Amino acid sequence: MIRANWKRFGDELRRLRLAQGLQQDELARQVGVSPRTVGRWENGKSQPNAGNIISLKRVLNYLSDETIFEAFGIIRAKGKYRAYSLASAKALCGSYKKLDAELGRIEDEFPVPTVPGEYGTEEKWIELLELCADSGGVVALTNDEIVGYWTRTLILQDFFDFLREVAESEIYFDKIVANITGVEARQICENLNFRKIIDHPIHKYPEHVGRASEIFEMDVKKDGERFFASDKELSKLYSNRGLY
Repeated sequence: MIRANWKRFGDELRRLRLAQGLQQDELARQVGVSPRTVGRWENGKSQPNAGNIISLKRVLNYLSDETIFEAFGIIRAKGKYRAYSLASAKALCGSYKKLDAELGRIEDEFPVPTVPGEYGTEEKWIELLELCADSGGVVALTNDEIVGYWTRTLILQDFFDFLREVAESEIYFDKIVANITGVEARQICENLNFRKIIDHPIHKYPEHVGRASEIFEMDVKKDGERFFASDKELSKLYSNRGLY
């Protein structure tokens, strides 16, 4: 089922690319990946991450949420649980804001079984977590009540929300610096035109013992075009000030 969903996503991606007269290398350049990566997406052999999805929606104006939902949709339904990616959980809740609130609801109230095995075995939870381990996801009961989650990709949405909030309070930034301690975050920064400055002298990647985390920087005025394309409201706030 996973392969079939991603194959349909790839077919739609190819159709939209060709409809806009783009070669694979042109789309790859605008999204910030290699032409080979675009080819693998179109053939259903690999999956774009959250940062890639944002870039694809920007470049291919008609890449619908329904297409993304189908690709990132219910991966497996079995027993009491369903595993969702964050993208499909967002569609389930209606918005990232509502999804974030739903995850916050269970933050300090993680479900405790009232009878043995009510939520399945520990092995069942591990099986669900492994389905989308790299990009994060949500575990829901079959009635769509969210009962657990693991996440990395809400970080980007939360960051844009933070920048809008402080901009509305008249606080703006000339440069944005990120301390990267994960592969997913590194890919997001690269896709948004951040540049690596140095390795961090202390912090480490948790996944790679001994590997230093990395400091990335983005000059708002010089390198902000791709970054602000991901959030029109934030772009307007900065452009009205002449900062971008």
